[in-house]
Amino acid sequence: MKAKIEKFDNGIQSLNEWMKQLDDSTYKKLDPWPDELWSAYRAYKTLVDEIGPARQAYQEITRQNMPCRDPGKLVEIADLAIKWAEVALRATEGRLDVLQTWKHVYDDVPDVKSHIHQIESNLSSGKKPSRR
Repeated sequence: MKAKIEKFDNGIQSLNEWMKQLDDSTYKKLDPWPDELWSAYRAYKTLVDEIGPARQAYQEITRQNMPCRDPGKLVEIADLAIKWAEVALRATEGRLDVLQTWKHVYDDVPDVKSHIHQIESNLSSGKKPSRR
């Protein structure tokens, strides 16, 4: 998991460097989107939608059971933390892949910046349960 996080951090850094070189007056959106892009977009959006429920399941069980000394319950808590991290990291990977593969997918440079910010947010969510 640590290697994935480092890879994603590097990908975000690379996209931020690329974005700094963009000129809003010359940036042109890819239109229409190819089917492959629509498929990748829908896939990561589905994963993004799964982050909240995974996080909430983890937070609810920890709220109800911490501090906890029951080994079975601790395993359940760990499993939910892993599920949360995995879905957030898969969403991060999907968002990164879309922007790294199709650099002209958004309307303008502020939209690109917003997308990179969302990648950072997904990655941050994926890091949280791995720290606990």
